[in-house]
Amino acid sequence: MRAFIGLLPLAGSLAAQETTVGVRLREWCARYDGAVTADGRPDNGTRLDAASELGLDDYEFAHEIQVSLDVERVGRFSAGYWRLRLEGEDLLAGDSNFDGQSFPAGAAIESRLGFDVIYLDYEYPILKGPVDLGMIAGMRYVSAEADLEGAGNDEHANLNRPLLLPGAHVAGALSSWLRAEARIEGIAFSAHNVRARYVEDEAELAVEALPGLAVSLGYRQIWTRFKAREESLNFDLDGAIGGPFLALGYRF
Repeated sequence: MRAFIGLLPLAGSLAAQETTVGVRLREWCARYDGAVTADGRPDNGTRLDAASELGLDDYEFAHEIQVSLDVERVGRFSAGYWRLRLEGEDLLAGDSNFDGQSFPAGAAIESRLGFDVIYLDYEYPILKGPVDLGMIAGMRYVSAEADLEGAGNDEHANLNRPLLLPGAHVAGALSSWLRAEARIEGIAFSAHNVRARYVEDEAELAVEALPGLAVSLGYRQIWTRFKAREESLNFDLDGAIGGPFLALGYRF
């Protein structure tokens, strides 16, 4: 009981802080530029270029939703989810191995590559003024799937990986209605059975069309490099997902 009573002043202090709730929707026109390799247990897979060998060279829309809570002098908490689905078809130029199955040269194949990412971020304000600077502690849960179908085979590989990301955010007002922002978060590490690199960077211009309502236009790129041998990650991603985006956000 004494502990509960002791927490009451702290709870009251947080409640007295000015808070802002935000909702943001983003449509990101993106493509994957890189390679995919799926390894079966007996041997190594063939490194397949997503564009020239799998036909995954078109831009598709990634859909994203984000909610945020800004607490004065405490920082900004945000959570969100985005997904991207890519499909392609092509003829294999050479014999290939994907997830332990052989695909002969000249085989007509259909390929699919999907990403689902859940994220949580906390941003602590370092500098407030004409230019805002914040340090970010983020978490991502990256889920990716790759499918290759053709020559009588239908193979599936998956990747599931939680990541902790440090980062930074800088923003500044260019006028009373125009704001510029840039953000970067990322990590790279190597252990005995896994090597990973994951970096997000983006920049945008935001127009405040109405009080609390902002329309943003920007560019986002995510650099990926995963290589491991375990049940939750049996294919490698080595490339980047990038493209322009349009976002609509409202704070109240």
